[in-house]
Amino acid sequence: MEMMLLLSGRLIFTMIFFFTAAGGESGHSSLVSSSLDASATAEARGGERCQLPGRWEGNWFQSGVHQTISINSSFINIKGKCLENDGDKFLFYNEKENCYRCTVFHEKDRNILQYKETFCIKDRRSLKNVCSTITGDANLFSLFRLNGQPIECPFKGPFTFTYNRGQGDCSYPVSTIESCIQPSRQLLNYESCPDVKGTESTVEELTCLGTWKEGSSRYLLGLIRYQHHASYEERFRCFVYEKSKKGGIFSSPTIQVVQGSLSNSSAAAALTSSTRVAPQGQGSGGSSDILFRVAQSGDATCNGLTPMDGSRTLILKKAPPLPKCQFPSWVQVHQWHTLDQRSTFNFDSSVLKVSNSSDAAGMGPSTLTMTAVCHHITDNPTLDRVVLALHVTSECQSGYMCTAIYRRDGHIVEMQMGSIARRPDDACHISSFNHGQLPYVTLVSSTPETRQCPNLGQFAVTGLVRDGREVKDQCGSEGFTTLRIGCSTLDTLQFRSGCSNADVIAGLFRAEYACHGWWEEMGVSYLITTPLSRASTGARRYCFVFRETLEPQQNRLTLTKPRTSGGGDDPSSGGGGGSDGEDSAPEFKRILHFSSIADSCRRNVAPGIEGALAFNVTSHGRCEDISSAISGLSYPHPCCVLFLSFVSLLLSSYLNLSSHQNTQSTKFPTRS
Repeated sequence: MEMMLLLSGRLIFTMIFFFTAAGGESGHSSLVSSSLDASATAEARGGERCQLPGRWEGNWFQSGVHQTISINSSFINIKGKCLENDGDKFLFYNEKENCYRCTVFHEKDRNILQYKETFCIKDRRSLKNVCSTITGDANLFSLFRLNGQPIECPFKGPFTFTYNRGQGDCSYPVSTIESCIQPSRQLLNYESCPDVKGTESTVEELTCLGTWKEGSSRYLLGLIRYQHHASYEERFRCFVYEKSKKGGIFSSPTIQVVQGSLSNSSAAAALTSSTRVAPQGQGSGGSSDILFRVAQSGDATCNGLTPMDGSRTLILKKAPPLPKCQFPSWVQVHQWHTLDQRSTFNFDSSVLKVSNSSDAAGMGPSTLTMTAVCHHITDNPTLDRVVLALHVTSECQSGYMCTAIYRRDGHIVEMQMGSIARRPDDACHISSFNHGQLPYVTLVSSTPETRQCPNLGQFAVTGLVRDGREVKDQCGSEGFTTLRIGCSTLDTLQFRSGCSNADVIAGLFRAEYACHGWWEEMGVSYLITTPLSRASTGARRYCFVFRETLEPQQNRLTLTKPRTSGGGDDPSSGGGGGSDGEDSAPEFKRILHFSSIADSCRRNVAPGIEGALAFNVTSHGRCEDISSAISGLSYPHPCCVLFLSFVSLLLSSYLNLSSHQNTQSTKFPTRS
């Protein structure tokens, strides 16, 4: 019995031990599994804990990398996924290479990022541990944003400059820098010096993308547009520049350039390297007209530059002031617009600014497209015409342009503008300014006054054409049958449909225009009008071009010759005492040929054939209500009329009396 109890106790103990051991092993396995899951989750959530600045998102260029670099909130395509970051230090995992690297960024400008990085390591370490392996001589890389927003250039022309490409200074002929319309662009005109190797005559357009300062030097990132096609590797260039103090003296004879700097002290120590250059060379300072010393990199990096050491160095000086003249006073009193309102011309003393609207209706915001400074007057034959040479900057092209300005009315002027020449003396040469072939730009003031229309009366319309299409049904919605000029008021012309009695009774007008002034050239007249009712997308102004012709009618006009005295000298007398002779002469019909144009008064338009609207009209005589139109004019007060009548009566009596006295006193000689 005791033996059985002993065995039972051992069995129970063994079972308890077994279950206890089994339970402990299961708990340990669960703990290990939980630990591994937590580690994997932390690894997976690494990208969530690392956020790249949102302003970095976009496409970037790096020298030597043959693909576009894309950055989003947690990923850089050539680096991998960002796992964690601390300030400007970022830990990336590259899945393709299965390795980790630390990258330390420094944001120079919104379009420039510079960085240094470690080698790619296989094992995962802490961010601090990996970043500490960046060496002081690690390469500095630069990222330049593609399609970045330009900035205003730190130096703005006009300048003259000399340049050196390692073979000596090219100082004659002098090179120039001109400002473009946009302050973010400059035009560099390099001249070729015959006695200096490596120089060539070329033009480069510089777009400024960002600036930053390191030490005593200032940097500029530029994108250069050459006269030939070039890749980004050739077009991105760094410039380091130094501005002179008063008197043309620069800050110091030695320039220190810091290639990289970071806010974190350890990273800054790792990324900083500096070089020093020799004192200023001959001709680099001490002259009061020197404004900048500039050096350009030879590749798409910003490494190893100083203001005196680069692939190409430049010395910028003040350009001599240009002579100026004044625009005529009659062109300065208004703001002028083209007929379609898309361009605006502002004349102020010696400066002209031209702006273009962003939309076809002329209602959008305007952008400055051209500035011009009056250089000298070449011809001023009349008070209403002047020819000038202007120094013009258009987009990024600069030079001299000959311009003629004509005053057609107090609120209407026209301009002819030639092509741009390099020298002011060449601007008005026939090769740049051919008066007979240049188009006219018609300008109207913002609020033009109305004027009496020419050719008052009623006219029948024939041969109607709209935009090159013949309008066969002139009674339809696009047609009209009658043109009335000055019939309701002297300053309006009206197109009326008279196809039905209802139209005539209602006095419906298909279109109505206000006249602002007109002039004539070589038998062709030009009339500026404003539509009094138009669609929102319709033209703001129209130029009606018209000419008059006379065509013989089929009917003949009978003319009666005066009776002659005498016997048979006149064969038409019939040998008697004379009789009325008759002869016939053709009667001519007056026809006006009209064309309307919505942009300018073009001289190459055939009236009645071409234009937005073309038609011919024949006169139907005076308006039936022309008297009512004339009655709208102001007349003298009735008292003034009575006074003038009295004076006229006295003057008539005096003249009659004088005539009678002269008759009485005149003695005629008698025959002897």
